Amino acid sequence: MTTAETLVLRDLLDAAVAEDLAGLASASLAPGPEGRPGTWVRVRLADGGCLAWRARADGVLQRTRYVDGPVLVGPTLRETTDPAEVLALLAPDAPCRDVVARDLATAVSHVLRPSDADGEVAAAARGRPFHPTARAVGGWTRADLDRWGPGRTVAPDWVAVREDHLRHGRTPLALDDAPEAPDGHRALPVHPFDREHVLPNVFAREIADGVVVPLARGVASGVATASLRTLDLGNGRHLKMPLGVTTLGSARLLGARSLDHGQRGEQVLRRVLAADPELATRVAVADETAWSGFAAPDGTDEFHDRPGHLAALVRRLPPPGIGTRRLPLAALAFDGASEELFASAVRAVVEVGIGFLRHGVLPEMHGQNVLLDLSGERVVRVVLRDHDAVRVHPRWLSVPDPAYRLAPGGTQSLRLDTPGALIGFFATLAVEVGLGGLVDALARATGRPEPCWWPEIRRAVEDAVGATRSPVVRSTLHAVLLDADTWPYRSVLRPLLERGPSRGTSMPAGVVRVPNPLRAVR
Repeated sequence: MTTAETLVLRDLLDAAVAEDLAGLASASLAPGPEGRPGTWVRVRLADGGCLAWRARADGVLQRTRYVDGPVLVGPTLRETTDPAEVLALLAPDAPCRDVVARDLATAVSHVLRPSDADGEVAAAARGRPFHPTARAVGGWTRADLDRWGPGRTVAPDWVAVREDHLRHGRTPLALDDAPEAPDGHRALPVHPFDREHVLPNVFAREIADGVVVPLARGVASGVATASLRTLDLGNGRHLKMPLGVTTLGSARLLGARSLDHGQRGEQVLRRVLAADPELATRVAVADETAWSGFAAPDGTDEFHDRPGHLAALVRRLPPPGIGTRRLPLAALAFDGASEELFASAVRAVVEVGIGFLRHGVLPEMHGQNVLLDLSGERVVRVVLRDHDAVRVHPRWLSVPDPAYRLAPGGTQSLRLDTPGALIGFFATLAVEVGLGGLVDALARATGRPEPCWWPEIRRAVEDAVGATRSPVVRSTLHAVLLDADTWPYRSVLRPLLERGPSRGTSMPAGVVRVPNPLRAVR
């Protein structure tokens, strides 16, 4: 069994190469030191020391990828498998190195070992592919993860919030098992961790004034999904709540504004599907319009983080077809898939992504948001969840604009000024991370190098682009996805090292350019 340290080292070293830490992007493979088998990356460090690890040629997104095993340090070739030590050697002067090193240590202690049957746990076990701290849940111990993590049954606690301090979705949140609230209040579920560690501090004034009233503990229950803060209640219902931890360097808040964005994004997706019957045969959308969240009566806290600690949403997923099974795309990136399932998943993800791009829209298509309904080894339908980051390019929109409420003067990526920027999110999230994670898993499982798998992705993109009716949209898609020399690539390690974790809900990230993976395999 692969050790926890090795699993985290994979993402750390691969991210370091992709983001050119210590000049690794141009490092070549060489014979192993002192006759060790295989090919190795060797890098000379600024202090005159050196590091070496076994690697394989990639030739698609980056030149090399780490092959499991120890990292050799210095002239004595001392072995280490400690990701934090390796990071300290690669980035000794990074301002936030110690913070990232702690997250790497947490990631090692939080590695999950899923059963084959549990797709949500498998998705969580892989985390976001190529993100070194993806497995770390900041603020939780291993005991907390074992108690409340993916696959565990969690019974939420409840508080009552005065109605004049609530904002609602199309319908307010309501669950049959909810305890009765005092007059003029509405019952909201809260994660047990937050009831103990977050609410007494963040909402101390409201609790003292009776605006927020503790009600009950452990009422109703569900199974934690890959996102940690969402519980599967059964019968296609999910309960989503804030959670006072950090993952991927960002806080797991759930503000009313974000929920409103999700409702607006969902409406855009549904309008596109209503106008595009062919696309509607391939994809379905979860209903995320039943929610309630804390909000000041005068609305002055709309763009603040504090309300994001008290809200809840009930998601309703479309029922799977008879004889099908459903799992997140990210689950396939844990152990890989058969060649038949890989080809089917590639085609499904590409057709759905480009299908929406034709309308100037792109869902957030990373591996946890994209659910696959499978019949045998074939994807029969894609189901999309989490709609709070549905992006649009207004000039291409074929449906009414969602009119997102954006913070004045703040940075945002929901309304994009150029089609290339919108297509770039498809390239980074859906292809490089979503499908690229699956390619990496297959290369490790089968021993067949990554260039053997990427042509399937190119063929799917060529077919979907070729089927686009609008000449302008078709030519733009072709130019950005197939003809361009480079693609954008989301850097995650350098931003963490330079700035540390985010205080808000956005994952620290930047953009670098990498060779276009589809040109490399044509």
